Amino acid sequence: MKNAESVGVDTPSQALEKVLKLHGSWLRSVDGLRIEAGAVDKVEISPLLSYEGENLGWLKHVFRKTSLLAPGGYLD
Repeated sequence: MKNAESVGVDTPSQALEKVLKLHGSWLRSVDGLRIEAGAVDKVEISPLLSYEGENLGWLKHVFRKTSLLAPGGYLD
């Protein structure tokens, strides 16, 4: 990330897109975590929770009765 949005390459929005894609892949790799379609497209994981996608298995216990919901989703 080094350029203004008007340049079109190496921009803040492209950096954000890459981070969100990476963090989504981390969530998809958690065995047993139920994820609603589109739920991980806008999720950013704090580096206080995981630096490289490690130790996210606890999420499957948090969401054991429901799925990780997409934005605008709701719990029954």
